[in-house]
Amino acid sequence: LGRSCIGLSKMIFDLYVPDIPLDPAASRGCTLEFLQDIGNVLSEHIGLQTQLENRITGENTNFVINTLKKSLEDIQARLVHERPPLLRKSYDVSRVHSLWSEVWQFQTHVLAWNRVDAVVHALTSGEAGADMRERVFQESIVGFLQRLHAAYPDLVDMISPLELSLLYMRLGLGVVSGLSTQRQNGEGTGSLASALVAFPSIKSGEAVLRVPQSPLHGLDRLWRPLLTLSAAVIDVAAGAELTTH
Repeated sequence: LGRSCIGLSKMIFDLYVPDIPLDPAASRGCTLEFLQDIGNVLSEHIGLQTQLENRITGENTNFVINTLKKSLEDIQARLVHERPPLLRKSYDVSRVHSLWSEVWQFQTHVLAWNRVDAVVHALTSGEAGADMRERVFQESIVGFLQRLHAAYPDLVDMISPLELSLLYMRLGLGVVSGLSTQRQNGEGTGSLASALVAFPSIKSGEAVLRVPQSPLHGLDRLWRPLLTLSAAVIDVAAGAELTTH
């Protein structure tokens, strides 16, 4: 689940963040201009086809003309439903460029995918300090999102998909970290449980003493030293030297 969330975060981020800064007004204006050009070309073809058909058969319509008219109607319907281009005076293009610049820098220097993969590998492998590296990533993401909302309140519609991607990243890292911690605790608890039920009792005492002294999930801190003391008493009673404990 954690890896799936991280993969989904990467996909959203890569699909949404452009290679170059985009001007929303220019993008929408180009779309409308493209549709208008297609409409003009279709109108010219309809006129030429109508003239040709009228000269040959005396009719003003045929299958080709009807098909072109249907295509023109579809284009005109899209033009009606398309929103008009944004007025550049309503926002600052330089701020859009600044936003994407900060996003690129954050992804390049902080949240590079190879670094994310390295942290995931460290967590699943149980490497020392992996949990600290995961917390640093989490704090960096929180700080970056706070920075975007504080610095670009007028571009919240552009920030929202980025926020969704980074929240998926936080969720994925948190799940991987939590499962890794539970697995490590579970291994220690399993070793202690096996030691307690070992037979004969002298073997059980020796096994308890060999279990690492790290805190175990679900075991009260007071019980752990008592178990170790009991195991040492059994070992000494069986003939072991007291100095070995």
